[in-house]
Amino acid sequence: MTSAEVNPSMLRLLGTGDWDTLKELIETGAYNDMIHDNSKMLAIIIFAVNFEAPVEILHLMCNLNPDALMIEDTPFRLARQQGCSAQTITVLEAARQFALSRKFNDSTSSLNF
Repeated sequence: MTSAEVNPSMLRLLGTGDWDTLKELIETGAYNDMIHDNSKMLAIIIFAVNFEAPVEILHLMCNLNPDALMIEDTPFRLARQQGCSAQTITVLEAARQFALSRKFNDSTSSLNF
């Protein structure tokens, strides 16, 4: 049985605003298969921005897979268009910067001088 068969959909929990259940299921690893898929996680982050999830939830999601934010800038554009709080935009940008720095460090560690 997969986590999707046992646990409610992340998107459904975002849509209904059931933040406590969502946070609990994320922290217990119920959605690890989705979290580690960059495309799925990007879609979930976009959905979270669209439904104006609390900053704490967005922060948790962005920290689980910051590489998802490297695919495209839709969450950033959406946050700006909706007039989201500075905290929301900062959370998104901090996660993207973390992914960029990690990618840069990985690429420079393989250089031989």
